[in-house]
Amino acid sequence: MERAVRNQLRKIMKNEASYAFEIQGDNSGDPPRLAIDNRGLIKARIEMQVPKAEDPEIYVDVVFQVSARGGALSARPLSIRKSREESQ
Repeated sequence: MERAVRNQLRKIMKNEASYAFEIQGDNSGDPPRLAIDNRGLIKARIEMQVPKAEDPEIYVDVVFQVSARGGALSARPLSIRKSREESQ
């Protein structure tokens, strides 16, 4: 998931490598913003952050499809978009 988000962000920003990847809520004590439904869709809000930067966070909404291939699970990105909202 992180690799796909970073690849998408490289298209719209120059310093993507300096941002830390985090599923929103997983380190803050809030419940993670991640859901997996019965059809194998993973929906998550990703927070990319750089401490002490002018724009310290970027929020990205992602949707991945989980499928079984050769006995192993894989997830392919369906949607990776910079969120229009700051945080929810």
